[in-house]
Amino acid sequence: MLANVLTRLNHRARARVVSQPNEHALWVAAAREDWQGHHAYFQSLTTGFAALMGRDADMRHLPDPLVATMAKGVITAMLAYLHPVLVEQRMNSEMDADADLAAHIGFVLKALNSSRQSETRTR
Repeated sequence: MLANVLTRLNHRARARVVSQPNEHALWVAAAREDWQGHHAYFQSLTTGFAALMGRDADMRHLPDPLVATMAKGVITAMLAYLHPVLVEQRMNSEMDADADLAAHIGFVLKALNSSRQSETRTR
């Protein structure tokens, strides 16, 4: 489910570049000028991912602060695929953006799984 959400978020950001250039320009301005709304968006993503991950059967036993930290790590790791400026740059340079996205999501999920297993072993 996490991979699906990350893919959909990236596709939405890419679609905004092409079909909603004014909205994309606003997001770019918010990012470049460090607007509070930009920070709030990424905080809401982090909160949403923590909730999503907390419902996962394999993660339910983990303490909430750890799940929140892991969610923040996912967002940070995926920033190049979610940040409006970086999404536009990737679109201008990537030959196969979907394959690159899938590979990166796979890497993040593997790291997340390793982190979860490491936490389980230390309990």
